[in-house]
Amino acid sequence: MEAVVEDPIEAPEDIAPVALDGAPIFAAQCVGCHQATGAGIPGAFPPLANHVYELYEADRDYLPLVLLYGLQGPIEVNAQSYNGLMPRFAQLTDDQIAATLNYVLEAWGDADRIEDYEPYAATDIEPLRGRSLSAADVHDVRQEIGLP
Repeated sequence: MEAVVEDPIEAPEDIAPVALDGAPIFAAQCVGCHQATGAGIPGAFPPLANHVYELYEADRDYLPLVLLYGLQGPIEVNAQSYNGLMPRFAQLTDDQIAATLNYVLEAWGDADRIEDYEPYAATDIEPLRGRSLSAADVHDVRQEIGLP
């Protein structure tokens, strides 16, 4: 006997796709320097927690640029100086970069400090790829947008 479905049920078109979880990506790629708490290591690796919202507010494109191209040069975070090299993570997909940034912004409450916070999507990352930027160029961008 063959089952027949006369009126198949169709999924609504307005269902949002399941968001990729950035926590495992952060754990695999970022924890060694920035720590699971986002506190970083004073003098060696800057904190993300209670700071990353400032980066988002300065220029929403800055955070994706750091992940895509890295960052090299002296910076200051919470009156502490850092002068190292953050490697680029351009090998991650646009979805993975967006998910990681959203995790970093949301995990320690930084997103709550942003009045018009909008999570990143792959479509925010894709246009920033393909530029010929170095980690030092991203440092120049940081200075141009007024970040120490």
